Amino acid sequence: MEKNFINFSEKEKDEPIYRIVSIETLYKLIGYGQNFLSSPKIWDDPFEKSIAGLIEDWREPDEARVGFKSYFYGQCWSRTRESDAMWRIYSRNKNGARIKTTPRKLLNSIYSKTHTDIRDGCCYIGKVSYLNTPQLKEHLEKNLAMWILGYVNDRIPQSFLFKRPAFRHENEVRLIYNSFMDTHKYDLRNFYYLIRPMDLIEDIVFDPRIEYEEFKKHKKFLIEKGFKKRIVKSKLYSIPELNIKRL
Repeated sequence: MEKNFINFSEKEKDEPIYRIVSIETLYKLIGYGQNFLSSPKIWDDPFEKSIAGLIEDWREPDEARVGFKSYFYGQCWSRTRESDAMWRIYSRNKNGARIKTTPRKLLNSIYSKTHTDIRDGCCYIGKVSYLNTPQLKEHLEKNLAMWILGYVNDRIPQSFLFKRPAFRHENEVRLIYNSFMDTHKYDLRNFYYLIRPMDLIEDIVFDPRIEYEEFKKHKKFLIEKGFKKRIVKSKLYSIPELNIKRL
């Protein structure tokens, strides 16, 4: 499994990563033990979609109808513990939650569920690099041909691991699954797999803007579903208590 880490030092494999999810997704994770990765075709960044289209168009005509990225699914995490920007972007209704794990635990959650004959060519986790326009141009010209040539190595997964500097605040990590060798059929948008929530998720932190009664309701549900680890509301916007001495 070690070769399925991309751009990580040994130490970074066990450092925390975070993901902000909706309440609906959180309930599926904890209540049903269900995690999912999404097709890059529905990701938000138009640049990433244009690169996928460029590579698909460059393949042989009989293969270009599908394009290699149709076989891939990804899930985005962050190495940043918490920020105002991340809450506002990914918890727009003020009631999302942040889950915590490590790259090793996350990769193992899908690696251990994949058949031993194919998992080394299917499951990857990588740290995103942020490149300016000249760097991107050089990177694409150097690597595009290699990405096109292989389904069963880390060349194509690496094509998911670069973004423009405007996204640097995301400090992103991506879990990547290649379904090309998988005999199961998946819908075009998402790939689902089962997890053990207590093994994968280390704690849950709710949006600092959520109403306290709403937070208590969700916490009660999660505990009833068997989650026994830390569940708290973020204190990002809390005013610290001050002990002001009289002069």
